[in-house]
Amino acid sequence: MFLSIYLLSTILSLFVDGLTGALRSFGHANVPRLIDTILHGAVSGISLYVVLTLFPSIDLSTLTVMGIVFVHLFGASFWLNRENSKEDVPLELDSIDQQIIHLLRTETIVSCVERIQHDYPNLPKRDVLKRVKQISQSNEVTEPFHGR
Repeated sequence: MFLSIYLLSTILSLFVDGLTGALRSFGHANVPRLIDTILHGAVSGISLYVVLTLFPSIDLSTLTVMGIVFVHLFGASFWLNRENSKEDVPLELDSIDQQIIHLLRTETIVSCVERIQHDYPNLPKRDVLKRVKQISQSNEVTEPFHGR
């Protein structure tokens, strides 16, 4: 039963994480971690309800159900806060990163990648794309051309 709960909860949580991640990346909206935590708590409750419906022979008290949801909610909150602390680590910028910041203030992301590849032909394209993406999503670049 617990395996079914966590399997269903994991599948639904992946959907919720994808939805909130898409909101963050496409709309550049800041989805608060509290909303993430509430959504994960709802996912936990829904998963538990579905599994208890599928296994009618299992009878749990309301207090036990609330305890399971609370423990799962606490775990999700801890996990989300751990991911949030990783995002708050400031970027260590080298000269290439400084050049990327400068280019992103005046050019599009695509032209920035092309210029960096031209200036540093030995740097793999994957690394260039990763750096430009990471810097463009940080707070380092605030000029109007950013994001085009």
